[in-house]
Amino acid sequence: MRGNTLGGFDRFRLPAALLVAAIHTGPLLSVSPLANDLLTDIWGRIAVPFFFAVSGWFLVPRLRREGVAALGPFLKKALLLYLLSALLYLPLNLYNHTLQDSGAALLRDIFFNGTFYHLWYFPALALGACIVWALVRGLGRWAWLPAVLLYLIGLLGDSWYGLTAALPPVRAAYEAMFLCFDYTRNGLFSTPIFLLLGWLAGRPGGWGPGGTGPVCWPPWFC
Repeated sequence: MRGNTLGGFDRFRLPAALLVAAIHTGPLLSVSPLANDLLTDIWGRIAVPFFFAVSGWFLVPRLRREGVAALGPFLKKALLLYLLSALLYLPLNLYNHTLQDSGAALLRDIFFNGTFYHLWYFPALALGACIVWALVRGLGRWAWLPAVLLYLIGLLGDSWYGLTAALPPVRAAYEAMFLCFDYTRNGLFSTPIFLLLGWLAGRPGGWGPGGTGPVCWPPWFC
């Protein structure tokens, strides 16, 4: 029954989890650096957006129906998992001296970067959910527009930073942003679009069965 409910999402959960593990372990490095790059830097990069989309599949329809009443329990669960994960990695942080000394740097890690490098997912999910709630509440069917804009801004601070660095005014703006976080792969820029894509997948006539109303992304889907 669950397979029918979640469609391809349900079948891809295990491969996506293995891809996340591969990203952080480099399992093919001793065999072929090229094969490892293909696995971890290309194929593996679908895993985190996939899990964001799964969250959006369930969360965004509830945000439309229930508003902030649906956001609160979601944030509670996500932040509790974040807290437990941070405590689990705390001994390793202390052993490796990876905790930042200054208060500002520690706040950046807690709210954006993650207290350990791969724990950024949890604050990103929480912040992205808050942004999507505000977008859906304020813009409804047009929530995808600012989400796409945020994603493009994030690309200029990450994958497209070579272009950003060649434009001094733009580079200065991003250097100011990097005072607040170390990279633009975070809940502000990367997460909202994938949460909304999960909603699109669950809408009637979308990529899978179920859903509660169109996200209209792009608008001509409606």
